[in-house]
Amino acid sequence: MNKALAHSRLLELLLRADFDKRYYSYCERHGNGRWTAGSWLEPAQEVLAATHLSFRYVKKEHFFYHRETFPGWELKLHVSLKGGMADWGLYIMVGELVEGGVLTVLAREVGTLRDPGFTPAPPAPRAYFSNAEQMKIVVAEGVALFEHIKKPIVSCDWKALAQTSGGNV
Repeated sequence: MNKALAHSRLLELLLRADFDKRYYSYCERHGNGRWTAGSWLEPAQEVLAATHLSFRYVKKEHFFYHRETFPGWELKLHVSLKGGMADWGLYIMVGELVEGGVLTVLAREVGTLRDPGFTPAPPAPRAYFSNAEQMKIVVAEGVALFEHIKKPIVSCDWKALAQTSGGNV
């Protein structure tokens, strides 16, 4: 699959879901706070286990991921909750192609697609939390955002798109 075509299609789908507006609103609601506790991992595992998604931890890189498999492609959601900050990533994998990225970058790209003069402030917003209860809210809203943007992404036949653009699946 042509990487530029896949990226363009992903941005169009995210635009259709008002992803940029929803992401910036999410970050604005949770723009304050920093968890200063040394141990964030155990509370993060508990909070993520309480969602309806199944997360696995990648110890070497300090993030969790959720993976969903569809015919010919996969969708992954990454989240790091280290240091009182939620950093999310969304990835589509079709064969050898991996498309997507961190939500801060995707939101900026979708915002620019919507309005070429768009300049986010702050440039790379993220959601913050100061304790386990705030982490729970930040994660619940982040998962809800994922579910919202997942709908148009799943509606796309990524395998067919790869095949029509000459890519190998």
